[in-house]
This record gives sequence, structure tokens and C-alpha cells, in this order.
Amino acid sequence: MIYLKIDENKKVMISTKDAKYASFLGLTEKCEEKELEQAYDGSWYLKGYAPAKPEPTLEEQVAKMESETGLTRVMREMVLAEGSGASEYVKAKAQEIEDLAAELRGNELSGATLE
Repeated sequence: MIYLKIDENKKVMISTKDAKYASFLGLTEKCEEKELEQAYDGSWYLKGYAPAKPEPTLEEQVAKMESETGLTRVMREMVLAEGSGASEYVKAKAQEIEDLAAELRGNELSGATLE
């Protein structure tokens, strides 16, 4: 396996049996496959240096919960309205999503400046 070193630990690799082709691409370093690991994003790193997948952002969490439940902002407002008739489970789930969404909206507002 021949690869090109991008920074101290990250590697962009190509597996080739043709040294001439590797030389043409500017690939110079050799290693065994067991010395490398693939990160969550598909990049290759020296074993032990691949970053862990980051925790999802608030926006990603809200979007995932909305898609899993169908409780978009409009639907949450209807479910959480007084006398909606929704089950306690649905109300609790809507409230959970709304709490995260409210936190997200608060973060968006805190970065805004008024002129």
C-alpha cells in the first residue's frame, strides 16, 4: 500500500501494485494495511489517530426527532395546545422535541445583533 502524507496523522491513500503509477501520483510512503484505520468520514489515519464521530448538533437532533416522529413545529404546537386530545406519550415526545428546538432557537437568537 502506498500513500501520500497530508499532515502528521491523516493519510490519503491509494492501494496499488504498480509502483510506476504510484510514483506518477506522487505517492511515496509505504505501509501495511494493519497500520491504518478509517475514520467515520471515510478518511484514513494512522492507527489510534482517527477521530471519533462528533455528537450531533442541536439542529441535527431536532431534525432527526422530527423525521422519526412527524412532529414538526406546527404539529408540536397543535399537540401541545390546551385540549388537543393527544395522548400523554405524544405530548411528552412533542415537548421533548420542542425543548430542544427552543434551545436551538435561543442559540440562534443569542448570536444575532440588533442595530
